[in-house]
Amino acid sequence: MTEQTQLAELQKQLARMQAQIDALHEDKVEMQTRIDHLLAELKLRQSQKYGRKSEKAPRGTFNEAEQHKTTEPPKHHKKGKQTLAEHFEREVIEHTLTSLDCPCCGEQMHHCGSEDSKQIKISPAKISVIKHKQFKYACRSCEHEQLTNKIITAPKPKALL
Repeated sequence: MTEQTQLAELQKQLARMQAQIDALHEDKVEMQTRIDHLLAELKLRQSQKYGRKSEKAPRGTFNEAEQHKTTEPPKHHKKGKQTLAEHFEREVIEHTLTSLDCPCCGEQMHHCGSEDSKQIKISPAKISVIKHKQFKYACRSCEHEQLTNKIITAPKPKALL
C-alpha cells in the first residue's frame, strides 16, 4: 500500500470517528436535558409530598395555575337569611283562632304572642311583601292546673311556593 492510500484510508476512519463523536455528543446533550427535567419533576414531587402544606409560597414551575388563585370567596355566596327591600309595598294579614275555647278544659284562652313570616307577592308590574302574623294562644286554667301547657298557634294558608 502506498502512503497516499493509507492516508486516504486514515482520513475516512477519522471522518467516521468524528461522525460517531458528533452523534454521541448529541445523545449526551439530549440525555442531560432529560435528566434535568426528571430531577426538576422529582424535586417538585418531593416538595409536594414532604414539604410544607402551605400555598403561600409557590413551588416549582409546574404549578403556575395555582399561583394565580384568589382567596376571596365569590360574590354570589351570601350566607344567612336575606332581608326584603324596604321600598316594597307592605301588607299585614293577621290570623286568629275562630274559637278561643281551650280544647282540653273548655276555658277561655288568652293571647300570648305571635309568629311572623314574610312572603313575596308579585303582581304584574308590582311587587309587595305580605307579612303573616299568626297569633299564639294559651289557656290560663291549664297553666295553673296541669303540668304542661299547650300553646296553640292560629293556622295560616299554605304558601304557593
